[in-house]
Amino acid sequence: MNALSIAFRVLRVDRRTRTSAFLTAVGVAVATSLVLLLLGLPYAVDAREERVAWQNKAEQTLVDQRQDAPALIKISTDRFGDQEIGRLDVALTGKGRLDLPPGVTRLPGPGESLVSPALAELIDKQPASSLGERFGKVVGYIGSAGLRHDDQLFA
Repeated sequence: MNALSIAFRVLRVDRRTRTSAFLTAVGVAVATSLVLLLLGLPYAVDAREERVAWQNKAEQTLVDQRQDAPALIKISTDRFGDQEIGRLDVALTGKGRLDLPPGVTRLPGPGESLVSPALAELIDKQPASSLGERFGKVVGYIGSAGLRHDDQLFA
């Protein structure tokens, strides 16, 4: 008899051994899952933060205070009820070229705005005087590549 057939015979006969083997297998599966999660998590967080770095006040990758800056940019927070809305106001100076952030295909003109799909849905549900007028004419959407998550409210 080989070792595998002895193991199967013991597992068939003894209930305590079956329970012990099952719990050991569950423990190994949980531990393996946690190790894989811990190994992959830093890369996932870094990728997300790179994608939305243009929204962060700390990094301010688009903000340039030089005299020859291609744009003047103001990052702020707006509120509607108990919801926080991220806001990025851009004024082109005409000096040089401004690289577009991920999820944005073109910059809006004066009085226009690009909003996240979740914010567009919220604007559509509310009277224009309570929310829509804050952002001017909505001419497009910020793609998911430029948002932290699908429900982010950003203009």
